Amino acid sequence: MGAEYGDGILHSPLYKGEALYNRTQLADTRRPAATSLKDLRPGNGRSRAARPQEDWIPVRVPALVDPEVWEMAQQQLARNRERAQRNNTKHYYLLRGLLTCGRCGAAWSACGAGQGRTLECLARYPRSAPWSCEGRSVGAAKVEPWCGSTCASTL
Repeated sequence: MGAEYGDGILHSPLYKGEALYNRTQLADTRRPAATSLKDLRPGNGRSRAARPQEDWIPVRVPALVDPEVWEMAQQQLARNRERAQRNNTKHYYLLRGLLTCGRCGAAWSACGAGQGRTLECLARYPRSAPWSCEGRSVGAAKVEPWCGSTCASTL
């Protein structure tokens, strides 16, 4: 991602007031370009290479966005990556990636196939774990038509 997608402000810590100095260093070109008039032979230091992260120097700059807003954007980007349809190419479900447990807030997943498919909290198992969710599973055959009719009536 980056500027070509128009989301540079969402990823760059520069917008929350953190710049990094000394991230690159001069380096030799990797291969000469035969069609160029410039001297691109190896050994002339006309290229850039990344430095190790330990060499980077953080610099405070005026923030364009509140750090809290930037962190919320990072959290939303993480949720978007999790829910992206490209992550699940095996199964298609109407509500895939959209439902969360009302009890614990974890994502719901479809289990089973066909008419017996159920939607249940991913934190439900293992049941013996102290953090396991006590929420119930719901039949997908009941939930999907209700969501479809609700969406249709809203539109």
